[in-house]
Parts: sequence; structure tokens; C-alpha cells
Amino acid sequence: MISLTSQIGRPAGLLFRLLLALVLLIGAKGAFAQSCSGGGGTYTISLPTSVAVPRDTPAGTRITSWTYTASYTNFYYNCSGSNVFIGDAARPVNFASLGKTWTESGKTYGLYDSGIPGVGIALAYSQYAGGCGWFGGLVPVTTAGTKVGGSNWPPSGWTGGSCGSNGSFGGWSVGAQLGAALVTTGPVSPGVTQSGQILDLAAYGSSNGSPWLLGNAHQSIVLTSTSVSSIACTTPDVSVPLGTHKTTELTGVNTFTAAVSFNLNLNNCPAGMNTVQYRVDPTTTVLNSSQSVVALDASSGASGIGVQLLNGAGAVFPLSTYQTYSGYSKSTGGSYSIAFKARYYQTGATVGAGAANTSMTVTLLYQ
Repeated sequence: MISLTSQIGRPAGLLFRLLLALVLLIGAKGAFAQSCSGGGGTYTISLPTSVAVPRDTPAGTRITSWTYTASYTNFYYNCSGSNVFIGDAARPVNFASLGKTWTESGKTYGLYDSGIPGVGIALAYSQYAGGCGWFGGLVPVTTAGTKVGGSNWPPSGWTGGSCGSNGSFGGWSVGAQLGAALVTTGPVSPGVTQSGQILDLAAYGSSNGSPWLLGNAHQSIVLTSTSVSSIACTTPDVSVPLGTHKTTELTGVNTFTAAVSFNLNLNNCPAGMNTVQYRVDPTTTVLNSSQSVVALDASSGASGIGVQLLNGAGAVFPLSTYQTYSGYSKSTGGSYSIAFKARYYQTGATVGAGAANTSMTVTLLYQ
């Protein structure tokens, strides 16, 4: 029995070792090996050197065109593997997320800090893989990561995807095109946007839902800086002498004196704005809104009257309502004048003599 046991034990041990070897061989057959050549390069997204932004441009307005790298099909090459999908993936680096999003053409982009208050950076990406060509379309690059076609997700925080089939392939190349644009996030302050590496790009593989980045050097995508200026017209104050009048000129409620013409000047308006709008707001109480009649101020001694505001043609000018100045030229800019008229307007049963002053504010909106 002892002898028999020892003889059986030796073959059993051999069988165990054979089974272990078989398991290892099976594991090796099912494993995927992958490799690519290339990587380690630096590629530039060249934004415009300068951009002029109308002062009141709404948040969510793209203020530069999209600017892209060239369309590279060989960031990585001679990629090979078995039982894998292949592609590439990108992620934002170095530029902090603003925690804001912007949507254009149905696509939502995360915005990144440009270094200028009121200006964010949107990032876009499309990719190429040999055997598939360009696939997945143009997509936003976000810190949350986005899937771009294929059957598998990229690693966490990366935007990308894969194509190919669950068979062996060899010699494929992997490429991409990457772009950026500047977008307003609020009131824009003049300044220069930060520059430097903004994207990290890596060859990417996946199998059975398990993604990995290939061990090659990553590509560095850098962004150039842009000088941002806020543009507007200059608007000097206007003093309008309405003259001295006798109380007898006003003969009852809703009568008025002769109108005095004056101009609001818009000087040195830059080119490139889409619209110039203006509105007039009283600083005193509105006595008759349909007739745009406002009360006199506290320095006045006269009574029973107000001041009426008219446009250059003599029609009632609507208070506290934006009007578009149609004479502005987007291509040339220039200096302009907007014509107004004003007059005293009787509001009470009787008119008392004295100083008769009031004031109004003009707000200009540039977009």
C-alpha cells in the first residue's frame, strides 16, 4: 500500500503540473498583445492671434471660428494585436474645467478656463483608424469622457473609441484631428488667453469591455494664445437747453412748447459688431408713459409740467425699450448721430413758474 501510493503520487504530481501548464497555455492563447510605433510628438492648435468682442455679447456665443490641427492618420503606426479593437483617445490636461457647458449643432461641450474672465475654451475631436478610416464623427472632448463608436468605452476620463473586429490585425495606423474654439461664458474682460498643452492623446485598445492605453509615448496637443479685446462706441454726455418759456404758452393738459432738436453721438464705433442698440431710461417718475413724459427733478421749482422725449421725426420715443440703430456699418464702423427732440409738456391743471430740469440715461448694447 505504501509502495503503491508512492508510485501513484508521482504520476499524479506530473498530471498536476501538466494541467497547470495547459491552463497557462490556454490563458496565453486567450490573452491579447498589442503594440504601436510612434508617439511623443507635439501638435499645435493655432487660435487667432486676436479677437475683438462686442462689450455686451451674450454668454454662450462662439467668438472665434473652430481651429484644428491637420488631419493626421499616423499619430501611431504599425499597430498590431489580436482579439482587440483599436483606436485612440484624448483627454483635457492643464486647463481647469469651468464646470460649464455649451451646446452647438446639438453637441454639448465642456468649457475650460482660458485665463480670461468671461471666456471659455471648447474642445473637439475626430479620429482615424486603419481599416475603418475616419469614424465616429466630430465629438466634444470632456473630462467626463465620451464614447466614439466601436463596441467598447475608452478608459475613464478619456474621449475616444475603437473600431475593427475581434480578429487579429497588424500594421494599422491610428490618427486624429483636434480642434478648439473660444466661447463667452459671461461679461468679457480684455486680456490674453493662456497657452500650452491642453490635450493628451494616446493609442487605445479594448477587448471584452476592458480598455487600456497602449504603452507608447503620448502625443501632446498645445494651444496658442489669443488677445481678447472688448469693443464699444464712445458716447459723450448731452446737455439740452429747452429754453425759457412763458406759462401762457401752455394752455391746458397735454399741450406743449416747441420742440428742441439734439443728437446722441456714437463716436469711434469699431467694425465687427453685429448690432448697436440703444435705450433711454428716465431718472425721475414717468408721468405719462404713452406720451413718454417724465417728471422734473428735485432741483426744479416749476409745477404742472414734465418733459416729453421724441425721436428725430417728432414721434413719441418709447422709454426703457431697446431700439436698433440701423445706420451702423459692421464692415467699416465709424461715428454716428441719433436724432432726438424734447419739449415741455403740461400735465397739471395749472402751470407754476420756476426752474424746469430733468435727466435721462442712455444705455447702449453692443453685440
